Amino acid sequence: MGLEKTLETLACIAGNPPSKEDQKNGLRTTLVIVPANAIDQWISEIGKHCDSAVSHYKRSDTRNEVARQHSPIWITSYNELMQHYPSDNMIRKATQNPLLTAEDCEAHRPQYLGPLFQIRFYRLVLDEAHAIKNHTSRRMQYRTQNTKFFGHALFELPRPHVLEPIMVNMSREEALIYRRVEGILRRKVSKLFRRAKEQNQKVKGRWWLIEVLRLRQAVLHPFLLENMMKDHFEPKDIEWLISELSKIQTSNPFIDQIGHWCEEQLQVRRSEQGSKAPKHEGLDASFDMIRQLEKVNKHKDWEKRAHDLCRRCGFVPDDQFYPKCGHVLCQSCIESYAAENRSSTMTGGCGPCNALLANVRRSLPPTQDPEIVEIGYWRGPSAKKRRGRGDDINGIQPTTKSKTTFLADSDREIGNNMLTPSAKTLVLKSILLDWCKRYPNDKIIVFTLFVDGGRIVGRMLQDANIDFLYYFGSMSHAEKQKAVKDFAEKKEIRVLALNLACANRVIILDMWWNSAMEQQAFGRVYRMGQKKETYFGRILVRNSVDVRLAQLQLAKLEMIAKTIKDHDSSDMALSIEDQAALLGRVVRDEDGNIIEIVADYDDEADTDAINATWNNDEWDQETMVKDI
Repeated sequence: MGLEKTLETLACIAGNPPSKEDQKNGLRTTLVIVPANAIDQWISEIGKHCDSAVSHYKRSDTRNEVARQHSPIWITSYNELMQHYPSDNMIRKATQNPLLTAEDCEAHRPQYLGPLFQIRFYRLVLDEAHAIKNHTSRRMQYRTQNTKFFGHALFELPRPHVLEPIMVNMSREEALIYRRVEGILRRKVSKLFRRAKEQNQKVKGRWWLIEVLRLRQAVLHPFLLENMMKDHFEPKDIEWLISELSKIQTSNPFIDQIGHWCEEQLQVRRSEQGSKAPKHEGLDASFDMIRQLEKVNKHKDWEKRAHDLCRRCGFVPDDQFYPKCGHVLCQSCIESYAAENRSSTMTGGCGPCNALLANVRRSLPPTQDPEIVEIGYWRGPSAKKRRGRGDDINGIQPTTKSKTTFLADSDREIGNNMLTPSAKTLVLKSILLDWCKRYPNDKIIVFTLFVDGGRIVGRMLQDANIDFLYYFGSMSHAEKQKAVKDFAEKKEIRVLALNLACANRVIILDMWWNSAMEQQAFGRVYRMGQKKETYFGRILVRNSVDVRLAQLQLAKLEMIAKTIKDHDSSDMALSIEDQAALLGRVVRDEDGNIIEIVADYDDEADTDAINATWNNDEWDQETMVKDI
């Protein structure tokens, strides 16, 4: 709180003293809660501007107890207040019952509250209130769950609900791809550590960000791995995946692994409420990525023939198109180029020379005449046009600088089928369908770190006939403003990929090592002006980088909790071992040097092991949270 707000608050205190009726009812004192380093400033300002006596409340100070009772203003710190609010562990120790549940602890809490929670105050002032915005902290717990002890509070927010993480299993298809990716990255990083040891050097830098980024992409959707496959996969990796995926598609369809499980979870939750769950459409998509893998394999076979590669995406095109400059382009890049250019004047689109793509010649077999393809001009959002694949309700779709073709190829070939699903996106779809039917007046925000991940979710929502909006940094200022305005005002729009108090449900698809980032995401809805109870959930994939990130978050928060003063978790840097552990289990030599990173789960990317894992049908029936 700045000095101006401090003076405004003191004017309010001095100009609005408790009435005789309030004093008769024991409401005489204003409690001001401030950071410990601001107490002296507050006492000084009160002495300058108020005639009232002020008392610095500390539980350990019993000398001024009598004088304090006659003081109309008390000053205390957040840390002091926390000592008056016992945690669940403190209650378990006090009752000598370590088996008490959270509900049992809540029932016992009133008898263990300190004096500050037993006194009825006339007024409560919270300085630097952002210190209690962490919805999982004890500070917020005492504020939101025990407002009755404070008398008149400055603000009231509906109670937040932090749902248990939604743990899902990868499908067999996803596991094959994920384990292959993880194995390649582990070997790469292990080689880096061994080389550093041989050269008697330390591994430095933030190299881990890219490697962990690949794994986070892999658990969201395999389509996001296109560039990684092109750069790091060998032809033998692609051929092995194609062979194994072909076997799985004929023996155990994706829907039998994930989709039916989603339906069972919905049935369970409905039966608990005494109603029959309706069958949700859109959960019967099949996993088909063989064509995309074949394209990568073709690229690997032809990568030395650079003149035959598409100059925008780097792949070998199925059909070669030539602009006037003579460079090769593929159909996917031409179509995406046309969609990206929303102005009436098209800019250059050929990667190497930036030539205008207006008249493009298509290369056909020698027996046929060359075909001229006219791209035309994109007239922008003002022109009436049919909503494109993956566009939001405003006809907007964010773009990325990286040239990818997996999604474009899928759009072109999809026909009456739906987009290839992943475990995360299918479970997300199940949750959103359920929420939209059960809570028609609620709005939902889905957070994803990847623009292409958002585009995949957009197609999924479009297939489910759920109106939605995008909000990404690559969008223009006008597009962002319109997205926020429409999301707040239009009841039919239920899902936004961002931030507002008009929404009250949040789902995070991509884990982050820093819990402060996720707290900020939840802060988009749990804020001043929120009138509904809020719900915050995360979707995690078992035996993946998601679990390691969650464990890292917990370890960092425990470290912070042991410190005396307040810390922001964003200040906690990751050690080299922390970074390496995000890829698996760290192996050291006799001198303590990291020499290898291995799997931290039992079922490796071996086909037999994967088959054994998924053929036992031991699906965990408690992975969906009860509050959903």
